[in-house]
Amino acid sequence: CRTAVLGASMSYTHALASYDKLGERRPLEGAVADDVVWSVGGGVRLTEAWQIHGSAPLRLQHRGFQGVDADTQVGVGDVTLGTRYLLLSDPMTGITESPLPFLDLLAIVRLPTGRAPEQTQVPTGADVMGAGGYELTLGARVSKFITPNHAVVVNGSVGLRPARDLDLPSGQRRFAPGPVGNLHLMYLYVHSLWWSGGLHATGRWTGDVAEDGQVVPDSGSTRVRVGAHVSYAIQVPFWEVIGAV
Repeated sequence: CRTAVLGASMSYTHALASYDKLGERRPLEGAVADDVVWSVGGGVRLTEAWQIHGSAPLRLQHRGFQGVDADTQVGVGDVTLGTRYLLLSDPMTGITESPLPFLDLLAIVRLPTGRAPEQTQVPTGADVMGAGGYELTLGARVSKFITPNHAVVVNGSVGLRPARDLDLPSGQRRFAPGPVGNLHLMYLYVHSLWWSGGLHATGRWTGDVAEDGQVVPDSGSTRVRVGAHVSYAIQVPFWEVIGAV
């Protein structure tokens, strides 16, 4: 295995719907949201089990809403730094040969390098490139090849976001976002060295926020998403094309 790697990826996302705080999916009406993200990142394997990695995104965002002129903005998003420790290793020969899964312990820090929501300077908010605050995510990922071609993945994490001061037109406010919980389930089929695909479901929960020490009732949210993806490796291991819904 390689001890260090550098990589770049580009993605395009077109929003078809939005979610309310209860997780109800609602189609976008009179609105458009398109994102193109180019990310540069890299990682270093310090030992056989321990890796560190980082990623920096450059975002192009287009937003348009009914009654407001559409706008396109470009900027740097939030940089992430992380580490991963491989606690168990799956020989990938199938569950009948070995019950051991891959077990990874994860820690990721998100840095507020992108423009925060309260710093937007355009009516559409197209210049908002980041979440506005630091976040520490701790999690674990379990992956098991049931057969050499079929695998299941379970990924769970908790995100902690410290309070921060917001300079608003009405004055300075102390804003404390709630914790974030994520659960990701995936079935993966590896057809060959070139083709793979799968189905996935993701649940996300955010706790209530607090302003100036007072909890805002019903400000948390719950969201569930399901989807599928197909991946094709143009040249292993350097180029890969992925489509997902």
